[in-house]
Amino acid sequence: MRFDERYFDYQTIVDYVILDSNWYNNSNGTTCTSERWSDTTWCWNGRLAELVRRESPFNAAGRSCIAQFVSYASRGGITGRGKRQSGLQSNPISSGDIADYNSCFTNHLHLPDDRNPINVPTLTRFIQNHTMCSTRTDIQDCRTNETTRDLAQRNFGYRLDGLTRPDSPLRNAITYCNRDVFPIVETEPVQSTNECYSGFGRDGDSWFRRQRCAPYENACQTKFIVNGRTTMIMKTCKHRDACMSNFSGNRQNCFSEEAMNNRARVCHFCCTGDLCNNSDNIQDY
Repeated sequence: MRFDERYFDYQTIVDYVILDSNWYNNSNGTTCTSERWSDTTWCWNGRLAELVRRESPFNAAGRSCIAQFVSYASRGGITGRGKRQSGLQSNPISSGDIADYNSCFTNHLHLPDDRNPINVPTLTRFIQNHTMCSTRTDIQDCRTNETTRDLAQRNFGYRLDGLTRPDSPLRNAITYCNRDVFPIVETEPVQSTNECYSGFGRDGDSWFRRQRCAPYENACQTKFIVNGRTTMIMKTCKHRDACMSNFSGNRQNCFSEEAMNNRARVCHFCCTGDLCNNSDNIQDY
């Protein structure tokens, strides 16, 4: 592949797409639904189109590699993995928010011992410049991207969030750094809030009801308390300023490395609009 991405660590890209992204499972259920077609050129080109932009050089290179692979395999050839890249390639230093994001991601990333190291600038540049959200309505991998469609360059962090599997070891770093470096900025007027879910939940059991908010309570708050294997949830109406004040503590109390490692987290989340605090999953906030 010859194009002006001289500092790409291609092993990082391959490892992320295969080991960390939703791409294969999602395309397996849409593009390659029949076992008969699962290893055809058509199938794999369809998979590629669900992830890589058509204008990206990775798209043309991927199609070429797919054609060669299928042709070789059909003749009984034996395919295997090439030698892994040793070490990381040097990268030009990014500037501004991208550099802050890469630094944050590197500091909060913890990989299993059997994983290759990830070159973070390569990964973020690949997501930013070469990937897309699937246009299929039945694929939900980029739903979070819709909330940040007006944030231009910052968009890639939430696309990375949407494309990454929930069980990936990259998940905590992505969640923390998106909220720390690229917090979502409201681009629409705040919705009025007349009702919120209110009550208490613990380890899957919940006692929530609809609560009519007082005139001064213009937001819904959801509070998670994680203590080891126990998770408690509290929901209520709240004044938006008071809720946002609580939310500002999440950087230390919810998403810090210490809180994550010790599984001792206190997280506050705010939303506006009737019954907007309907989820009991911390990943949805």
